Amino acid sequence: MARNSFVIFGISVLFLCLIIPSLLSTSFADASLYNTIYEVCSDNKQVQSPVLQISSDSETIKIDLGKKLYSHTCINTTNLIHAIDSNTITAKLTNSRAIVTITLLEIDLINGTPSITINDVTSLEGNSGTSNFVFAVTRSDNADAISVNYATADNTGKSTSDYVAIPPATLNFAAGGPLTQTISVSVNGDTTVEPNETFFVNLSNCVGCTISDSQGIGTITNDDSSTNTMFAGWRSSEYGNDNPYGHDQSDPNYWIGVAQQMSSKFPGSAPGGVLVVGELDGAPGTTTSTFMPFPKPAGTYPNVTFGTTDAIEPLLTAYDNAGLKVYLQVESADADIPMLMDLIMNRYKQHPSVMGFGIDVEWYHQKQFPDGRPLTDSEVNAWASQVTTYDPNYSLMVKHWDWNYLSNARPSNVLFLTDSEDLGSLSAATSEYIAWIDHFGSAQVGFQIGYPSDMSWWGNLADPASSIINPVIDARPNANIGAVYWVDFSVLKAFPNN
Repeated sequence: MARNSFVIFGISVLFLCLIIPSLLSTSFADASLYNTIYEVCSDNKQVQSPVLQISSDSETIKIDLGKKLYSHTCINTTNLIHAIDSNTITAKLTNSRAIVTITLLEIDLINGTPSITINDVTSLEGNSGTSNFVFAVTRSDNADAISVNYATADNTGKSTSDYVAIPPATLNFAAGGPLTQTISVSVNGDTTVEPNETFFVNLSNCVGCTISDSQGIGTITNDDSSTNTMFAGWRSSEYGNDNPYGHDQSDPNYWIGVAQQMSSKFPGSAPGGVLVVGELDGAPGTTTSTFMPFPKPAGTYPNVTFGTTDAIEPLLTAYDNAGLKVYLQVESADADIPMLMDLIMNRYKQHPSVMGFGIDVEWYHQKQFPDGRPLTDSEVNAWASQVTTYDPNYSLMVKHWDWNYLSNARPSNVLFLTDSEDLGSLSAATSEYIAWIDHFGSAQVGFQIGYPSDMSWWGNLADPASSIINPVIDARPNANIGAVYWVDFSVLKAFPNN
């Protein structure tokens, strides 16, 4: 924009001086002044083009910047025009005999370089489908044809999941056409609880114009609320009592009591657990099979062995009656996960205590991979979808101490559970669990705690479970914590069998 202007109606205008010798003894209403051309000075520089004209009704002045502006020393700097407000200007005459105020009803910028801006948009994301975020791109005048390039860019909102990216494109404005055109960006709806997210629409390479505001900010407002209940309880297995303070899973009354005690420590939580159904059939690192503690159904099941009686059914019946919610977990070895899920969920899905299916990734293809084979995004997404075919409210639990083994997929019905141990201190455990939350963001996370390798420090705490988890909750009060489970290897130390 040329500098010989003042701030009225959004036009940036600096300092004006009026050279009107004939006005020393007359007023602006004098008919002899109508349609007379005058000059305006800016910062003591006089422009050569005619720029000020008083119209015949004496109520309107027109400012014409002209196409060519040549500067030289301003002849007269004592006669001033300055803005009083957005509607009036005052001319101070050199002989101090009059100060004339003119009402500005119309200001036209003719042949100047137009500016262009883009607005910001804030809207709800919605729960499904897409919604349009409509950005307005506005030019200051339409005298000439102009064009500007635009494209979207990620900020905290990502084009891979939150909105549909727009590649570089051009917005064209015709001479005499509308001042405003729009850019629509499709935003994806979901039901995931997450922070508000932003993305950008950037303007560049304006032809025939200048860019006053080059970036539109799209703010996707979260409209979802967490309906997840934190479950507090235990992890149980048939081999739990292999440890000095361990307990096996054959006594449901004991485990119901543990779940109820754990839940009482965390207000708003519900009692639950992780019930190991399929365990390695052989020594870790050597076996390719998993054992199912129920009779073999009809069909072929590679890398699966079966028991002669159902050890799980009476446990689930007891948990049904007590109001517990449990994941049915497998140590899969080389057995196919979708096959195991079918076997287990079809057998036990009638139990109201069942809340989903769990996979201990440490034992996934563990003969070939000592710490388990890392999961892929496609595996987690497929399994999360499959578990809902048995019940739309079912969840998938995947467990490992290293988040790199749990993929980058983030289905909303997946619990990412850590079983980190040998942490060394309470402060180290707190830091470990906070880092777990931060890594998974808004995804649901859980903690399997109380390992014997950490008993040297948690064994001295008056209330180990609360002392371990409450600092984490305090540090991340908005975290999506779905579960806290005490491991069966040390459960009798924390919860004596009375």
